[in-house]
Amino acid sequence: MNLLSRREVIPVKERNSLEKRLYKKISHFNFGKQLIIDPYLGKQMNRITIDGKIVLPWEELDKCIEKFYTLSKADGARKLYHQIKEHYFGIGEPMIQRYISNNDMQRQKRPLFSNKAPLIPVDAKQPMERHQVDLVDMRKLIVEKDDVSYKYILSTMDVFTRFVWLRPLSDKSSEKVAAKLREIYAEFGNPKILQSDQGSVFKGVVTRLCKDMNIKLIYSSSYHPQSQGKIERSHGTWKDKIRFDLINSKFGGICDWVTNLPNLQSIYNKAVHSSLGISPYECLLGIKPNSVTQKCNFTNTNLEDIAIEFANEESNMTFIPSEDCAERMRHIEKVRSQAFNISKKASANMQKNGLAKYSPSQYNIGDEVYVKFIGKDKRVYRGGSSIASPRVLEGIVIATNKNLHK
Repeated sequence: MNLLSRREVIPVKERNSLEKRLYKKISHFNFGKQLIIDPYLGKQMNRITIDGKIVLPWEELDKCIEKFYTLSKADGARKLYHQIKEHYFGIGEPMIQRYISNNDMQRQKRPLFSNKAPLIPVDAKQPMERHQVDLVDMRKLIVEKDDVSYKYILSTMDVFTRFVWLRPLSDKSSEKVAAKLREIYAEFGNPKILQSDQGSVFKGVVTRLCKDMNIKLIYSSSYHPQSQGKIERSHGTWKDKIRFDLINSKFGGICDWVTNLPNLQSIYNKAVHSSLGISPYECLLGIKPNSVTQKCNFTNTNLEDIAIEFANEESNMTFIPSEDCAERMRHIEKVRSQAFNISKKASANMQKNGLAKYSPSQYNIGDEVYVKFIGKDKRVYRGGSSIASPRVLEGIVIATNKNLHK
């Protein structure tokens, strides 16, 4: 019987992507075994080589990387890769980076902490309780007006209603910022809390202003950019309107955002906010914004007759308490209750998503941990430079309390 008279299908293991790439390139490799000086061991050895570079056994890779890491005094992965590839084949940058990330010396020199404190959203329970303030850099679109160069926008937001105030600034000095804040609060009243992440700008004059107006000035945490999230998200909305004006400008791309700033503020405040479901204007004042439904037409009209008509209407105007007042108060209460519930729900979702993305670390008594220093290092060093000392301390967990966090 001829065994080759029919075809036989012999199942073979399917190659993975790495094996396929290796099979395609294997013809380009120049394999060999030769007596060569191994820098890792510092002596001549019979090693497998590819194109004159040593191929190390898998169990020796970490020791080789450690050797170069120590000799280079903790170089980064990119520099180590270029040093190692001169002598060895198959040691890539990702492999070197994994070694460095798991190295105890690197953890002390430049610790990377993945654990984060639970997210606490910034909320308010009523209008004018908490304001967030920020400076927006407009130096790429400087506007000259009345011999003044405007380079910044002072953005102030009421956290509860999302109502914003926009003011142009020529510089970000404390005096200019304080003057604009005084202008806003003279018209609308001042909040209980003013929050900002511009620490150096809000010193001096602004601090005195807050003290005079009984405003508590607080600074956002550098480790939680979400604490200024509401006002920073509003920047994108009205910045898009400035870009729209810039694109549609009839003056060769020159956009006078200083003149248009009051209009931009009005458009933002009168538009329905996606989170609240109502406009910031209505949430703050309790009434819907008035809008012109018809254009005034004074053609063939005697202006004196109009003035007399208005005067007669004013003389007949008297205040009569009615159901309208009570209805408006009920509407204000309804609107603000709606805004409060929506904000509360959004905050709960934010906390839930934060915990899902950054799950809290679990510590047990007896665990060995690294503790990092926050802020300026005030430790006293004797007989050496403080720069050589690690920014972390090794410690052991002796007690746990789930209710505490930074």
